[in-house]
Amino acid sequence: MARFRATGSVAPARYGGHRRPVLLPHQELLRALVTERPDITLAEIRDELRQQRGVSVCLATIHVSLRRLGLRFKKRMARPVRKGLVRGDLTGLRQRIRSRSSRPGQDGDPRPGPHKSYGIDAPFF
Repeated sequence: MARFRATGSVAPARYGGHRRPVLLPHQELLRALVTERPDITLAEIRDELRQQRGVSVCLATIHVSLRRLGLRFKKRMARPVRKGLVRGDLTGLRQRIRSRSSRPGQDGDPRPGPHKSYGIDAPFF
């Protein structure tokens, strides 16, 4: 009855549909921000959007918009490479670091490793 009073029709309302991305009108600004500063964070982009355009969105919305634009974050090493260390040596360095870390079930670690049973006498195969 409320629909009939409001619209004069008893036809059902539109169901479903597609919602346009919130940051669609702000694509140029996103591209410009990332082009100017490739190392800009999502939080900094959010602050710029709020300051320049008055748009308040969450970090996930910005992330999705950047992915739609084809602007993806490339991971880089957090610390600078040691002097005399060439790119080919990085693989060996990473392997040495990984081998030093303790694995489950070794070095007194109480967690069972992949080769240990979980309180069962015989392996469960």
